Amino acid sequence: MSRVSKRYLGALLIAVSAFGFGLMPLLALYAYEGGATVGTVLSCRFIITAAVFFVCVALQERQISLTRKQVLSLILLGGVFYMLQSTTYLTAVRFISPSLAALILYTYPIMVAVLSFIVENEPIGARSI
Repeated sequence: MSRVSKRYLGALLIAVSAFGFGLMPLLALYAYEGGATVGTVLSCRFIITAAVFFVCVALQERQISLTRKQVLSLILLGGVFYMLQSTTYLTAVRFISPSLAALILYTYPIMVAVLSFIVENEPIGARSI
């Protein structure tokens, strides 16, 4: 695959991902109206995602081998922290509009910069901004 086509594929995949993340809270609202809970929505989301992920892995021609430490890190990051983030985000959508929830969620780079300044004394310069 050429460098240019990889760039377009990367841009396409990012656009599809952004579309999916934008659509997620709206679909969750419809699910809530139908009687679903946050847990139900997240369970369905993660089951579908896991199925797609494992199909993609199976289609690859290379083996994936992880150390025990890497597996534990993945469980902690994905299974705990990402689950908590997703739960709080989709719970927020029950109380505020999806657009406001997304706007607040994606202010995290500002929060990281400010916390880095407070905790690590890292200056907020042009690169951070």
